[in-house]
Amino acid sequence: MQSIPVQIGSSLLRRDGKMLPHRMKRAALAKPDRIILLRFPYPITCPQYFSIDRTMQGLHLTADCYDCRCPPGLLLDPIRLREFVMEHTLRSGLTVVGEKFHPFQAADGSAAGVTCALLLAESHLAIHTWPERQAVTLDVYVCNFTEDNSAKASGLLDALVAGLAPARWQIHRLQRASCVP
Repeated sequence: MQSIPVQIGSSLLRRDGKMLPHRMKRAALAKPDRIILLRFPYPITCPQYFSIDRTMQGLHLTADCYDCRCPPGLLLDPIRLREFVMEHTLRSGLTVVGEKFHPFQAADGSAAGVTCALLLAESHLAIHTWPERQAVTLDVYVCNFTEDNSAKASGLLDALVAGLAPARWQIHRLQRASCVP
């Protein structure tokens, strides 16, 4: 078993639960017996004084899609968007446990975009459409608690981006909770 110190915000906790003042932080780091230690039954591979929170590890993907060349109805109609999103989500192997599709209207009452949220057993998918700009933002997050769902999330994002057919897009990939200060 390996022990690591636990840091809370910008302060450290002593064994008695009291916070150490910021000026004592360096001294506490030099003397790990003055702060709370957690024991892990596996090796710690993060830098010294960091811990791995294996219960929260996940992958967060976002995509900003511009000049989408998909049929305009996909960005305006919640029913069409739902069919598109559900097909690709289920095909990716992720599990839908809840959903919400909210259409927006312009001042004249015409359709003006859709916001979609799918609750997944693995986490979530969110989509926001701006048909007047032919733009879409996508957000896919999966936790990797019982298995690594990263490939499923990447496959889903790739399929959604391909179906929206943007002329330009930007994707961001963030590993969540891989090392916790």
